[in-house]
Amino acid sequence: MGALVQTLDAKEVDLLLKLMIVKIDTREQKNEHIVEFLDGRGIAWQSCKLDAGDYGAYIPATEGITDRPLHLNAVIERKNSLDELAQTVKERNRFENELSRAKRRDTRLIIIVEDGSYSGMIRKQYRSEYAPKALTGSLMAFEARYNVPVQHVAKEDAAHYMYHWLYYQFREALLSM
Repeated sequence: MGALVQTLDAKEVDLLLKLMIVKIDTREQKNEHIVEFLDGRGIAWQSCKLDAGDYGAYIPATEGITDRPLHLNAVIERKNSLDELAQTVKERNRFENELSRAKRRDTRLIIIVEDGSYSGMIRKQYRSEYAPKALTGSLMAFEARYNVPVQHVAKEDAAHYMYHWLYYQFREALLSM
């Protein structure tokens, strides 16, 4: 995560978390609602290429606490609908390579699906011809194989969920250092 000058106390962790910058992959599309949420709350973000996932976070070097930026070893893969999820899973090679790469790097990854649900998956409330049994089976196999959970969130709540997931992943990582 970077080199710390000292062990962190709760006050320093809180200070560092206020400096957290959300990273958004340069290839991420249709995310205006995410950017608007971050901007509307004064949360810093930057567009950059991510090796895995669509969203991550880091904390810049902070004098007296860390001599290098601290990068969170956890990322979010966002799907804007069940349609996008089904298409991604159906064309599984690239996606599974990304999951495998994250696992090899010991990167925690979560999949966020906006405006979708498990019920929607099993009732085929998506346009792809990919069968519900195949879709749910693939996702459950990915979770077992790569420890990648799938979280369904309403579009209007997605940015809130994603920011707080990154925040608490970072908080727990900092507290355990």
